[in-house]
Amino acid sequence: LDEVLLNLPNLEYLSLSGDMSLTSLRQQRFAVPNVRVLALRRINPIFVRQVCYWSLPSLTHVIVGAPPRAAALDAIWSTFGTTIQGVEFGKHMRYMVEDYVSQCLDLCSELRSLNYYVLFTCPPRVSGAHVYSSLKRVGFNAGCNLSLSAGAGDSQDFKHVAEHIASFTPE
Repeated sequence: LDEVLLNLPNLEYLSLSGDMSLTSLRQQRFAVPNVRVLALRRINPIFVRQVCYWSLPSLTHVIVGAPPRAAALDAIWSTFGTTIQGVEFGKHMRYMVEDYVSQCLDLCSELRSLNYYVLFTCPPRVSGAHVYSSLKRVGFNAGCNLSLSAGAGDSQDFKHVAEHIASFTPE
């Protein structure tokens, strides 16, 4: 992967998927100067750590499909959080178990746009919309989550969505 990235200086969109073993981890810091969008489809925490050794000065958007544990993504947000302006979370049940949204908001100081599947994501524990002054848009994507709702228009769905809205509404 390193060789490919080093020889593609104009690469703007990078999609990563797969597992990396600990023996493959290299702390070599090299630049991938034009990558604006980083899509993480299904990668393990070691692969996340490898990405954090790279220099991605143009990175502004991160898409997380099937996520690793939330603690693994801390490294992405901590390393690149000052340049990330947009984050999208996919439709995956792990987002119901761990709070990925609050973690992202806390560590991405320039985040302007956030999109996620509201019925597949636990409500974030944010302390009020005024704290995240850079955030301009929150998109709730639709998607039926059969483990959450009993049927179409179920009141539990509406309660769940209301909790998300309340998370971004100043008190």
